[in-house]
Amino acid sequence: LYVISVINSFILVIPCWVSTYCYSVIGIKSYRKLNQIKREALASNDENLLKVIRKQKYNLIAQLVVVLTVFNIVYIPLYITMVLRIVSEYRRTPIAEAIMMKLAEISRAIDPLITVIFQPELSHEFKAFIIKTKVRLRVLVNNLFE
Repeated sequence: LYVISVINSFILVIPCWVSTYCYSVIGIKSYRKLNQIKREALASNDENLLKVIRKQKYNLIAQLVVVLTVFNIVYIPLYITMVLRIVSEYRRTPIAEAIMMKLAEISRAIDPLITVIFQPELSHEFKAFIIKTKVRLRVLVNNLFE
């Protein structure tokens, strides 16, 4: 049972590690590409493009900080108790176990929301989807009560 609980903890931590690694690699590559475009904009004296690049860099850094912070803050209690479990055979209470499992689920649900917030194209699509859904619900409710 002890081995299974340790394996379960590692299985829950793996998505955080993978997400942290992937977001870091994507962030580094995107930042390098923005720097390359910035050099081209400087060479052509394109002030508008430089403003856009500055904004994109800010958004990229903000998104990476938010995603990595959310993932790692959510998983810190899991990390700590996992290490304690391995080192000292620490046992979490059932309530603590349930809270940590819910936090792991929440972190996986938050990722798409963060992406929608920081990506303007997706944000506009999401807002359009919400508006269409509200209209459909109003029509449905109106039809039910007519």
